[in-house]
Amino acid sequence: MSEERGKRRRSLSIRRSTLIIVIADLIIGALLLYAMYRTGQQFGIVQNATEEYAEYRTLTEELKEGIDQLSDIARAFSVRSDPGRVILYYNEISVTRRRDHAYERLTAEIEDPRVLKHLESVMKLSEAMREAEAYSMRLAIAAREESLSQYPEALQRIEIREEDRGLSREEMLRKARNQVFGPNYENLYGQMKTRISLSVDHLLESLQETQLSGTIKVNHLMRNERVLVGMFLLMLGLAVAFIIWLVIRPLKRNISLIEREEMLEEEGASELAFLARTYNTMLAQVRKSRSQLTYEASHDGLTGLYNRNAYEDFIAAAQGKRVALLILDVDHFKQFNDVYGHDIGDKVLRRLSEVLQHIFRGGDRICRIGGDEFAVLMENIGKEQGDILRDRISRAAEEMRKPTDDIPSATLSVGAAFPESADENRTLFKCADTALYSVKHLGGDGFCIYENDQEEN
Repeated sequence: MSEERGKRRRSLSIRRSTLIIVIADLIIGALLLYAMYRTGQQFGIVQNATEEYAEYRTLTEELKEGIDQLSDIARAFSVRSDPGRVILYYNEISVTRRRDHAYERLTAEIEDPRVLKHLESVMKLSEAMREAEAYSMRLAIAAREESLSQYPEALQRIEIREEDRGLSREEMLRKARNQVFGPNYENLYGQMKTRISLSVDHLLESLQETQLSGTIKVNHLMRNERVLVGMFLLMLGLAVAFIIWLVIRPLKRNISLIEREEMLEEEGASELAFLARTYNTMLAQVRKSRSQLTYEASHDGLTGLYNRNAYEDFIAAAQGKRVALLILDVDHFKQFNDVYGHDIGDKVLRRLSEVLQHIFRGGDRICRIGGDEFAVLMENIGKEQGDILRDRISRAAEEMRKPTDDIPSATLSVGAAFPESADENRTLFKCADTALYSVKHLGGDGFCIYENDQEEN
């Protein structure tokens, strides 16, 4: 009695210790996963901030390039008249809108009020520059006394100011150039560039703050992860020691079952049950593989039909029964492989197998006995039902003549034979093959039933 109680106490102690270790591992694992999750979050924040800065930097460059493009066009027009430049200028303003698109995306994605304020100033300065550019082009057109009809309507609506109407052509042209090359314009352009630089600086400042904060948090989290990993490994080592002790005896009991290739009992510790399930799964797969090998021994790998071995078994089992044997092949099959390739030849054979399975009865034995040669063994049928065979073969031949997207038309040669007595089952293949040869001799694409007086040569 005392020995039994001692064993029980030892057993309970092991279970209690294992339970404590498992719970501790779960807690440590949960904390470790949470720390890793938080670390991933911080890395993601830093990465997103970096990507956003690169995107915003690109958009500010596009904003500046859009403004510069308008400025370059206006300046070029003030130097040399080219109506195409004016059209390009207004097309950029109303259609392409690089500047406006960049500004809209920036204001939609940026939340920093300092950056938004600078961007708003950039657009106001850009509008002032655009007014100067448009008036410069209008003055240049007036100075050159060109017709306004060839220019966009928006430019035509600009009126020459009262103080500029009395200027000479040279004075108008000089003032037009001063509008886009003068100090006022340069001042606007400089302010615009300054505002863009300030917005980029504020973006960089925000990025650096985010990176610094994220780096501090990541370092802290990684220190915690290292501590948790050490604790986890220690508890895991203890758990492994207890588990090994608990599963040894159940494993010994299952050895005899393994030697007899029987299914194991899923008993003992969860790890032992897992091993038992794994073994049972493998044993089931082995049994399935054996079944698959049996299947492959009697079936053709390309078409899924019965193969030559199965055909021989069917013929042997058909002795003394009312049967009919059909031997058929694809006319000029070698040409399919030579002309279209072996892949197309395989598709022709698979299609023929599908047609035969669709047309013949479920109990009929359809076999691929070699190359493009097929055999169909039909039971409970006599020579008086030859018209039924002829009808089915006609339907099969008709289906094979229809080309598809990737399979060309094909014709069939078919020979059939009925045994006159039970002993003739042994020569049934020879008779059907003789009938097939007769069809081939006449050019193929036909059907012939063997008769006793039919020559074999």
